[in-house]
Amino acid sequence: ASLLGCAGCPSGGLVAPATEEQWNDIPMSRLSLDQFADYTIEQYIIESIVAPGEYIVPGYAAGAMPGDFGTRMSVQDIADVIAYLRTYDTE
Repeated sequence: ASLLGCAGCPSGGLVAPATEEQWNDIPMSRLSLDQFADYTIEQYIIESIVAPGEYIVPGYAAGAMPGDFGTRMSVQDIADVIAYLRTYDTE
């Protein structure tokens, strides 16, 4: 994922929600929305990667996430991103 620049944008929460806040924040903030009621954390992350324009987190600009990661990343790449984000699980 480092070749795709994944570490750059969310770092510090300037362009996207901060990486270190994602895992524990998703259930409280995103999965509580009606449109994500049946999602798991993993499903939300996958959709955020492969279809980033479907939902824009309030306070962040549309178009910041490249829309072609679904074709540029392998299933393993996406699984690796999920595994990395899971390391921030503090519960």
